Amino acid sequence: MVMEICNHDDFFKKQSLVMKFVGTLVVVSSVLVSSVGNAQLQPDPTRYEYSIVGFENQDFQATPPAEAILLIGSSSIGFWNEDAPFDLAPLTVISRGFGGSVMNDVIHYFNRI
Repeated sequence: MVMEICNHDDFFKKQSLVMKFVGTLVVVSSVLVSSVGNAQLQPDPTRYEYSIVGFENQDFQATPPAEAILLIGSSSIGFWNEDAPFDLAPLTVISRGFGGSVMNDVIHYFNRI
């Protein structure tokens, strides 16, 4: 009789461990699948080529000031363009906001902005 109780308890312990393992496996799999899905959703950064060429033309016409702070980001930075020098005075700023850019776009154009 005692032997049956021990076996019964062992069964539930093993079942509990299996359920914990399966639960952990489901969570890890969900995270991995969502990460892969998000990686594939990165938009093509070349959609901002026109804006980047515009920045290059500005730099060609007038050399950017040395030791300036470069503001990089989406159109929010672009909209802040007029007020940024006043808001951040006495610092010198260069505003390079383009479209709805994300970090992937900034990294792609890093050497050109």
